[in-house]
Amino acid sequence: MQSLETLVVIVAGIVKTSLMTLSPMSLDLAYAVHQTLVGSVQGRTPYGIFIKTIIAFWTTIPVDHPSLLTNWTVDIFQPSLGLYLLVFLLKFPLLVLDVLTAVAIYKVALMSGVGEHKAKLAFFLWFLNPYVVLTNEMWGTVEILPTFLLVLAFGSLQTKRSRIWSALTYAGATAVKLFPFILLPIFLSVYRPRSKLSLLFVLACALGVSSYLAWIYLAGYNPWFQLRQYDLFTQNFDEYVLSATTGGAVGLATIALIITYVLIAERWPRQGDQAVIFDAVLLTLLVFLGLSSWYPQALIWLIPFLVLDVVLGKRNISYLVVLLSSAFFFDCVAFYQYFIANGNAFFFVPANTEFLKSAVSAYRVFAKADANVLVGGPFTRSLFTVTSMIYSAKLIEKRTGLISTLQARLFRNDEAAH
Repeated sequence: MQSLETLVVIVAGIVKTSLMTLSPMSLDLAYAVHQTLVGSVQGRTPYGIFIKTIIAFWTTIPVDHPSLLTNWTVDIFQPSLGLYLLVFLLKFPLLVLDVLTAVAIYKVALMSGVGEHKAKLAFFLWFLNPYVVLTNEMWGTVEILPTFLLVLAFGSLQTKRSRIWSALTYAGATAVKLFPFILLPIFLSVYRPRSKLSLLFVLACALGVSSYLAWIYLAGYNPWFQLRQYDLFTQNFDEYVLSATTGGAVGLATIALIITYVLIAERWPRQGDQAVIFDAVLLTLLVFLGLSSWYPQALIWLIPFLVLDVVLGKRNISYLVVLLSSAFFFDCVAFYQYFIANGNAFFFVPANTEFLKSAVSAYRVFAKADANVLVGGPFTRSLFTVTSMIYSAKLIEKRTGLISTLQARLFRNDEAAH
């Protein structure tokens, strides 16, 4: 059995490595490389500096070094050994973080006392997850880094000795992408606002937010404009809203998050054990992503906590499957131009053969079909939201019993009325 598991990991690693190397036509990655070379704002970010460092190292390797400005753009990829090696070097850290996240999930599950078998299940539910491969190794985004740091942050809360490390990794996650900020109220609620641990995480969050704002400002971004503007490296928020005829609007995710925070503060268990914390994190992310407009890679934030709920909360795996399957179908319809690189690739693989060109044409017809644009896409996005809300309701009932209490009161009131 051990040898079989090792073989699966090796084969999966080879597949991931091959896919990430053969899929250079990510609009985000190609654009980031180009902007880094021309010295734009993106090139002055920590990520841009990292890309320049990798490119500088690549130029020292004895392979061909074609001009990146003309041979690898958002529209063109001229295949060569040297260029594919560069793609591998740029994406290799993402693969490493993928493996480290799987190991961190395994360790968290194992330390939670679910046993070796379920801990391995958690490992494979992440490591073999097609959605992770598509959005991490193939798309080539940076979302895996804050996700890994968040798993470390919440996984390290099990022992008092590691809580400073937990706070530091939480600060790091927030400095990379701003979204972990929405999880701060969990610490304030579960561990009480005046506790030393809550104060520690308030300071960690302040450090993370200030670091994030500092690096995007120093790079040349407008920090507040970037909250509404999508960029590979920065954080944007785009929630669904209720608009009034007078022009006012109320964000649905904002309202739902406030209600969630109040609920956690008033009714959530205070023992602060691992399962309680993870349920609160999962609830918050489900509410936020269920009522927000996101790019496909943002769902990586959610997957580790879905996986851990399968093994720690004994949740049916069908919720994970429905959420990611509905998101994938919606992604294929709403973001098809990203997957085909404006007609030049098929799921980021350069369309340099007749077969791939035909696949691109067929995919474009599928994505633009009225049935998918008017029905399929909206339905699967709605399915994601509905599933998120049902999942959230189950977590709330599990930790507070609030829903059954309300049902009982309604039943008694109904009986009294008759």
